[in-house]
Amino acid sequence: MLTTKDMENSYRRMRRLFFGYKVPRASKVKFEISKRLTAVAAYAYHWCSLIKFSYWYFEKYPDELDRTMAHEMIHFCVREKPIHGKGYAKEEKRINKLAVKKLGIENFCTRYSLGRARELRREYLYECPKCGCRRIKRTHSKLIKKLRCYNCWKTIGKADIYMAYKGEW
Repeated sequence: MLTTKDMENSYRRMRRLFFGYKVPRASKVKFEISKRLTAVAAYAYHWCSLIKFSYWYFEKYPDELDRTMAHEMIHFCVREKPIHGKGYAKEEKRINKLAVKKLGIENFCTRYSLGRARELRREYLYECPKCGCRRIKRTHSKLIKKLRCYNCWKTIGKADIYMAYKGEW
């Protein structure tokens, strides 16, 4: 399980290997683990020196901490818009060259994570108000006025739709 101490140690290691004085000290940076980050591995807020890490991503890929940390530290260095623009690409290239020399690893720092932190498992339960027939769909119908029950053919209204994650019914 990922801890803030692991994150702090990784930050110190990456700062020593690749960044030097371009990024703030580990004591000046806050590290958080978030269960709300479901699409990305981590997110760097350079204006308040905060790095949030996805609980779900590191549960899935526990060995990716150093790579992700290096990626987020580039955002502390570059601070440009678009966030993965030319400045980011230049810094990423520099770090990848250093990683080959110092660690013997090619493509150490990449622009993208290995995958989604958590699979999107949203489902919708459609319940007929007349006969009580239920059906589960993965997508939400935009044509709600035209959606009808399979049994009695009554129109299903907005009040009869429930959203939940898979397995929560």
